[in-house]
Amino acid sequence: MAAARIKDIRDNIAYADDAWRELSDLVAEAQRADNQVKHIGQKAGAVLQAARECFDYCAADLRDDFLAKNVSAYFPFHPDSLSKGKPFHDLRSIEPRLYDALLSLSERIRDRKVIPSTLALYSDAAAINSLVNSK
Repeated sequence: MAAARIKDIRDNIAYADDAWRELSDLVAEAQRADNQVKHIGQKAGAVLQAARECFDYCAADLRDDFLAKNVSAYFPFHPDSLSKGKPFHDLRSIEPRLYDALLSLSERIRDRKVIPSTLALYSDAAAINSLVNSK
């Protein structure tokens, strides 16, 4: 059952977008009034956490659809996470097109490529992951 968590992903993205917009408005207002935004770290953290969970949901869907249910699998932010001995390496023989897509994505993350038609980098996803994990 592909994308079992798609509603959760969409909800998290919508929440993160709304929360980011609200935080941006608070920051702009604070700058105009020469004030500070209370609890800015927690507010920014909530946005990052919501975005980060989307990667967990994607990894869980991939695991549930293609791998053993009891294996721990995390989103492949780096090509090494798709190497032999890692859970998603099995996709190379089970679902080669998916494996190739994940490998290509992880290489763009590693190489800090720009996402077409945006100012964002693919590596921003890994940065979000690192920020939330380090908290």
